[in-house]
Amino acid sequence: MRTDDGTVLAQPRAAGFMLAVKRWPGAWRPMFEHDDHVGLMLPIIACSEAEEVEKLIAGRPQEVRYHVGRAYHHIPEAVCGIRDYCRHHQTSD
Repeated sequence: MRTDDGTVLAQPRAAGFMLAVKRWPGAWRPMFEHDDHVGLMLPIIACSEAEEVEKLIAGRPQEVRYHVGRAYHHIPEAVCGIRDYCRHHQTSD
């Protein structure tokens, strides 16, 4: 979502997505348990849990803070990756 001045507002969408993850944890558990797929969720987590992430990166080098601050740029890729992951696992179950 963008404001009239072009500012990207990813947090509301990311928070809604994570609300669904918290609501149905069993459906999402396999993705979190497989190290090779949990990275798909990181941009969404970084945006939805910004205050918690801020605590985790406090005192870290500026490059870490810069990277996390731009996590919203990776949400479209993450959503597509999550969709592909879910489609693959639905057909293989």
